[in-house]
Amino acid sequence: MALLVLLPLALGVPYWTEATLGAERGWTDPEPQPVAAGESVDLAGSEWYVTGYGLSSLGEDPDQAGLAAVDVGFHVVPGDDRASGLLENLCRFRAVDGQGRTWEPTNEFSSRDTGDLTPGDITFGCKNADSEPITPGEDQLLLVTFKVPAGVVEELRYEVRVATRPEPDAPSPAALLFSADELGGED
Repeated sequence: MALLVLLPLALGVPYWTEATLGAERGWTDPEPQPVAAGESVDLAGSEWYVTGYGLSSLGEDPDQAGLAAVDVGFHVVPGDDRASGLLENLCRFRAVDGQGRTWEPTNEFSSRDTGDLTPGDITFGCKNADSEPITPGEDQLLLVTFKVPAGVVEELRYEVRVATRPEPDAPSPAALLFSADELGGED
């Protein structure tokens, strides 16, 4: 009888401890907070919002058939130097469809002309266009491109994950999951 009580404790406590430690260190994905299209939200001392998404042509390459390039306009305004440092420490993006499948950003189209837009750098953390920490109080555009199956574009939501602690080995990330409207699309 004692085995029926002790066995779940013996198995459950180490699992719970490992899961908690993994979440704090960023080894597991945090549960993202949903954000409706057009809303702005504070995350780790920075204000975040998404202006929407646009579709880019993949050209006539037959290898690209059935795929779409989706450009998402994330904006971030760090509230202070600490928030700017957290963005530099850990800042990741991904697209998520209705079935939970995910896509990481692609830099395949990074050499194209963005016109008068000056997007920041998301290669290693979030930085400004000169790859420097984003100035507190400055609204920085982060243009993130995903290559996804064309059939999932309208159902996609866009996740940003950032550090909540400055320690690089234990960033304790938190996440937002944005809904977005197509830029220039029908309302």
